Amino acid sequence: ANTAAFSPDGTLLATASADATVRLWEMPSGKPRLSPLTHGGGVRSVQFTADGRRLLTNSADGVARMWDVSTGGLAQEPISSPRGLRADLAQLGGEFLTVGEDRTVRRWSVSSHGIQPLRLAFPPDALRWQIDRDTADIGWVLYRDRLQKLDLLSGRPVGEARWLPATLNSGQ
Repeated sequence: ANTAAFSPDGTLLATASADATVRLWEMPSGKPRLSPLTHGGGVRSVQFTADGRRLLTNSADGVARMWDVSTGGLAQEPISSPRGLRADLAQLGGEFLTVGEDRTVRRWSVSSHGIQPLRLAFPPDALRWQIDRDTADIGWVLYRDRLQKLDLLSGRPVGEARWLPATLNSGQ
């Protein structure tokens, strides 16, 4: 498996694989639960919602999916951005954030098919981004010469940039 996550109560383990599937395992027996959850490409990330009833997945086909772990069916329509998702899923209560290849942060509602009106475009000179999993409303943006903390709800920098001891090339 490429990645794995335990449900909040520890009774399920979700494993993701490059074979474009996610499998759910009952703990501690290790018995499979449901048929594999299939995707259009290798699965990059899995994360249970805080209540453990849904599983968020992101795959190489650029689509994020939300699954109902009791039935194995989709809990809502798959989510994608115009140029695909290179998403790090991070939860904010009943919502989650994704960042697309179009360099836009989107805030999605877990309970409906609607999209919240948040769209933050990253600066064109940013090399990479990362959502802070401990405080999901905070992200980090890496530039050639600095690292900047960013409030993902407002799009504003948080604090002073941390300057790097050396300049990075875009290939690093």
